[in-house]
Amino acid sequence: MVNRSYHTEKLFHHINQTPRYARNFTQPAALQPFPGHHPRAVAPKRELRGAWVATYLNIDWPNRSQTPAQQRAAFIAIADHHKATGLNALYIQVRSQCDAMYYSELEPWSADLTGTQGNAPSTFWDPMAFAIEECHKRGMEFHAWINPYRAAGNSNNLPGFAANHVARAHPEWLLSQGSLRVLDPGLPAVRDHISAVIGDIIRRYDVDGIHFDDYFYPLMLRPARRPTTIRRLSPIIRAGLP
Repeated sequence: MVNRSYHTEKLFHHINQTPRYARNFTQPAALQPFPGHHPRAVAPKRELRGAWVATYLNIDWPNRSQTPAQQRAAFIAIADHHKATGLNALYIQVRSQCDAMYYSELEPWSADLTGTQGNAPSTFWDPMAFAIEECHKRGMEFHAWINPYRAAGNSNNLPGFAANHVARAHPEWLLSQGSLRVLDPGLPAVRDHISAVIGDIIRRYDVDGIHFDDYFYPLMLRPARRPTTIRRLSPIIRAGLP
């Protein structure tokens, strides 16, 4: 998982220079010591209280059978609910299998949004831009959650993937285990691609964080088939070194 401290300096600077975030969170009053005593701890400026919203296979949101207007209304209901329960951040899954829950020139539209991978919404809208705006209206942070390596949760679905999906455009980048297909992070081209996707998000969207979660890395591969980087790390891992 990647949080603010690992972002590019540009994003880090932008977040810290934006006064909105400071205004929208309650600042606990400083602890006042009793005469002759000192407080044991200083109260934090604020707490981070968040919820994860999964889009893969429409687990939480959106419903691919709904209209764009219905999908927007559903997200507003989610944001209102979490705001009412005292949360101040949402982690929205925007890239679950090398697809996009937002407008992208690098990866195709998610089938979890429109029903068919690569198809734009019938009435165009950008779900990530909308969700960011709704979160910030409520004084909540928006964190973009991506699955960095998963290319296809089920390889049986690959024939229906968009032609520009990485699994079809670059099958040589894939590792396999059963029906799972993941990108091989040992390949420089793969790392460049993932970095390009993240850079695109940071440049075009006012996100408050980028998070990696659920790598789906096929650990059962034989050593000879693992990426070079993993083979090089294996002796260190077996030695139990940090």
